[in-house]
Amino acid sequence: MLARTARTGQIVVEALKKNLTGSRTGRWYYKPGGGMYRASAPGEYPARRTGNLRAGVGSLWDPRNARVVIGTNVPYGVYLEKKPPSQGGRPWLKRAADESASRIRDVWKAPWRLT
Repeated sequence: MLARTARTGQIVVEALKKNLTGSRTGRWYYKPGGGMYRASAPGEYPARRTGNLRAGVGSLWDPRNARVVIGTNVPYGVYLEKKPPSQGGRPWLKRAADESASRIRDVWKAPWRLT
């Protein structure tokens, strides 16, 4: 059970890191310090401006309670997740977990080996 819990966390973290890369279709903005980046449009995963959100994604595994907590150490991650898209929010965490549901189900449906 502990290994499957840890694997569940790995699946979601992999999905997050994959979905937080690539180009977006929103407006173009100037970066502080020079250069430009393209923001995400409503309904897209957050655009990569600095890369801090993607770099901060991870999981904490608690084997004593057989649970895994997935998130980021970047403070604005919660605002992107919780604010409505019309106010600049870009839900990304629950969306990636939902998109990973079939892979997670496969992990937990696999035959159990009891020793």
